[in-house]
Amino acid sequence: MKDHIIPVKLSLRLRMIANQIPSGSTIADIGSDHALLPVYLAQQGIIKGAIAGELNEGPYHAASKQVQQADLQHIISVRLGDGLSVLRANEVDTVVIAGMGGSTMVSILDAGLHCLSGVKRLIVQPNVGELALREWMIRENWFLESEHILEEDGLIYEILVAIPVDSDELKHKQANLYDPYEQVNGFHVERELLKLMGPYLIRESSVEFKNKWLHEIGKREWAHKLQ
Repeated sequence: MKDHIIPVKLSLRLRMIANQIPSGSTIADIGSDHALLPVYLAQQGIIKGAIAGELNEGPYHAASKQVQQADLQHIISVRLGDGLSVLRANEVDTVVIAGMGGSTMVSILDAGLHCLSGVKRLIVQPNVGELALREWMIRENWFLESEHILEEDGLIYEILVAIPVDSDELKHKQANLYDPYEQVNGFHVERELLKLMGPYLIRESSVEFKNKWLHEIGKREWAHKLQ
């Protein structure tokens, strides 16, 4: 790295996303937000290559400038286009979509299904609407491999990591991931609740998870009182 180049620093949210990306990956970051994530990953030597996709010209130029200032044009390609349309089949092995609503992400994934050929890892961080993404993964045969939750600046974020269902073992795991079960306290957790709250997160019941749902329950109770 050249002496005049300043290493990129990531927010806690983006660092947790970065932690889900295996060394040696080639990634696509859709809606790249100044290309911060791919620049960081390239500076750390984690990725072999990256595509930073932006829908609008303003963010596209901002991402291009960031990549040029980091002197990483040989590793990161910044592209202007709608969602996954910036990709060619088998061009990347990991796709990241972060910082949008879950329903918007589902629309992007549905429109670009053919572009996911060769992708072995999908990392999504919805601001809201996690349920829509879990249901999409079930429908399109992506196994939810892990879930992560964090709080930053008063906001709580979930990160979902999925891999293609490409073996009998994963088909079996996919079929059983949302099986109802009974907690130690006797509370029966139904399939729909697991899809809403997350099959891993509900079992771990971290402080962040509890804070999120206490807040959500409070909002729903308040909305009910207004009716």
